[in-house]
Amino acid sequence: MAELLAAEMPAAFAGMPADLDLAVAAGAEDRTTGTVERVTGRPPHDFRTVAAGEAGGGGGAQALAAGACGPSGAGAAG
Repeated sequence: MAELLAAEMPAAFAGMPADLDLAVAAGAEDRTTGTVERVTGRPPHDFRTVAAGEAGGGGGAQALAAGACGPSGAGAAG
């Protein structure tokens, strides 16, 4: 990825976003706080659970609308 980015920005900086992507993929941002539960009264759900429920018609949209999205994918709720 760094090689692709180097075509768009100075090579000295191209490695940084590539390293950040690798860190995120390795779980660096997989965390939750108690905010979702305090605000909605419901525990957070990971993105995969919400997406699977939506794909199967199992109410994922309601969970997402309630702000119940946590780690294990994109969009950890604060």
